[in-house]
Amino acid sequence: YLLGGFCNGALIVYEMARQLHAQGQGIDLLVLIDPLTLPRMRRVHFVLGRVGSLLRFSRKQQLGLFLRLRHLYLLARRGKKHYESEHLNGNTAPNAEVLRQDYPGVFGWLTSQYAFLPYTGKMIILWAKEEVFAGVWKRKAQQEKQIALRVVPGSHLTCRTEHLTELAEQLHECLVEAQRLHLDK
Repeated sequence: YLLGGFCNGALIVYEMARQLHAQGQGIDLLVLIDPLTLPRMRRVHFVLGRVGSLLRFSRKQQLGLFLRLRHLYLLARRGKKHYESEHLNGNTAPNAEVLRQDYPGVFGWLTSQYAFLPYTGKMIILWAKEEVFAGVWKRKAQQEKQIALRVVPGSHLTCRTEHLTELAEQLHECLVEAQRLHLDK
């Protein structure tokens, strides 16, 4: 298998590779491009889960509480720009249905429960230079010898727009190396 993903897609292919590897399948290439990190989200999820359990909130109610708090956080951080987002349409007090249209928020809530179980195969992380390399991926890169870290220019967004050529060159190098290793087997 040749697997690669960007941001949340990197998280998905990481889990795919982990499960395939555990089944004895060969992973010739696993590339994570600026993979998603959620350390703060994990703590928020834990606290809201505890509070929600004490208040006997359903999981749906806990999600609603999280999305409301996220909305208030974004309002405080971004101000009017937050209200101009596509799903809010200027609505300063959105209802639960509107809040559930916040895809990044819902995805963050769901993935914050993900347990990063070990993957012992070779992995390449392409990290955007302007992003802070921290959290679970930094710990994994420091602890596991099978992880190669390569830096690509730009931020989380510009590494795949303004710096697409450089990103494509890095991916090409990864594919050539995987093909060479596969032929050597």
